Amino acid sequence: MSHLSHEDGRKFLAVGAHPDDIEAGAGGLIAMLVEEGWAGAYLVCTDGAKGARDAERALRLPERRAAEQREAADRLGVKDVIHLSHADGELVSDLELRAEIVKVIRDTRPSVVFAWDPASYWIGDMVMNHTDHMVAGEAACYAVYPAAQNAMTFPEQLTGERRPHRVDELWLFGTNRPNVFVDVASHAPQKAHAQAAHVSQLAGYFTEEENRLAARWLVRDYDNPVVRRRAADPELVESFRRIILGQRVMTLDPDIFYDPFPAS
Repeated sequence: MSHLSHEDGRKFLAVGAHPDDIEAGAGGLIAMLVEEGWAGAYLVCTDGAKGARDAERALRLPERRAAEQREAADRLGVKDVIHLSHADGELVSDLELRAEIVKVIRDTRPSVVFAWDPASYWIGDMVMNHTDHMVAGEAACYAVYPAAQNAMTFPEQLTGERRPHRVDELWLFGTNRPNVFVDVASHAPQKAHAQAAHVSQLAGYFTEEENRLAARWLVRDYDNPVVRRRAADPELVESFRRIILGQRVMTLDPDIFYDPFPAS
């Protein structure tokens, strides 16, 4: 499916605003990468406490959602889950959040980072995006570049073995301007199994038909082999805005990926 162009590049970091974001946005691709031997980590920015309909339940929810996120990561084979535990619905893209994400990048040293597209105020023509999604995405992007690789940014972090780190590729999910499409049909069961771990949120998920409609809106304007192949099942396509910041670390199998700008 993919291969890497340098020995120490088989690492990814996925940044989400809430528990369950990462599986929804990139669960199929993450399942593929882990199966290939990639090491991955999750970074969840908020406690997810507002994913409840009453205040009493919300008090107990952060602990439960953290456990659900741990279980979901286990189901995809992701070993490390890091929680920043900011208040759900109140995430702010400030230097504090940026520094926290930079520290994780410098510690985990990924070649690829997954995050929300911060430019998506809405997704398709039917979903208004959550403010935490956009804030987490913006903070992740600014942490990736230029902060994490610049020794003069948050220099107090550079102790022991922690040093600046350059991320090679940034993959943004929940995007209205995708340039890579991934056929995740082969790993759809793993993705669904991971999403099902978020039991506290299942009642709030879209119905199967709503998921299909949302997926269709995301890919409707794109004509490529992956989208055509899954025209009847658009939820089996994950779409991303792929940004090459350093060297291109993944060569993509055209049977699974459509990349309009392949390596020459």
